[in-house]
Amino acid sequence: MSFSDDILMAYADGELDQATRRAVEAAALRDAVLAQRLARFQAARQRLAAPRRG
Repeated sequence: MSFSDDILMAYADGELDQATRRAVEAAALRDAVLAQRLARFQAARQRLAAPRRG
């Protein structure tokens, strides 16, 4: 199963329903490339959520 960037970003944002979230997680366990893509979206989310230094 493949997932669009929109789905992976929604996963990183915590916006997916439980069934889709579980499908993404299961697929990422089987697919190293998908896991890397997902990790990039999660890292981007963390950077955006981090407090900015002035």
